[in-house]
Amino acid sequence: LHALVHGTPAPSPEELRDELATLIMAGFETTNDAVVWTSVLLARHPRIAERVRAEADAAFATTPAGLSRMEALPYTHAVVREALRLYPPVWLTSRDARQDLDFGGYLIPAGTTVTVSQWVAHRDPRFWEDAGAFRPERWLGGGPSSVPRGSYFPFGLGPRVCVGAAVATTETVHLVADIWRRFRLELTTPDRVHPRPALALQPVGAKVVPRPW
Repeated sequence: LHALVHGTPAPSPEELRDELATLIMAGFETTNDAVVWTSVLLARHPRIAERVRAEADAAFATTPAGLSRMEALPYTHAVVREALRLYPPVWLTSRDARQDLDFGGYLIPAGTTVTVSQWVAHRDPRFWEDAGAFRPERWLGGGPSSVPRGSYFPFGLGPRVCVGAAVATTETVHLVADIWRRFRLELTTPDRVHPRPALALQPVGAKVVPRPW
């Protein structure tokens, strides 16, 4: 069927396996990690969590599901953006140089794999005031105007930016809002939570106890 529709050979079992693995990692695990990291930060900052709950209560009570509800969750969106800054599920990305390139006085030969880290850029004190702090308010009102392009790229940059960025952001914001309007999550072992840099930045030791508000 693939060959008839596209006029190309059908994908091999290995290609299908690789596509499926990419879908699972890029489309599911990353969003899951984003929700968990955001919840870890909210559990550590109860005043911010209370503001998220109050906003979610109002939004879910008065706004129908869809993009209009997203517009009713500006603070929760700021919380998610700040969580993606501190704990980006995609913490490392790379590109291959197609031609020789002079980059700031360094010669990058064609064929070289260049790796950059969202984790490093997102916490660089040259670009971020109080870089290690969880401050969602920095994203309100259009976000920080003094931060240069390339210092925040949780979904990548350029022509190969993640095609699902808008969907993933919307999904994460709605999940965080719905979870936290229903439950107040408490970390059972707060000192044991740490990031594991696998294919995605996994939260290890994030065990929670849900309690009603």
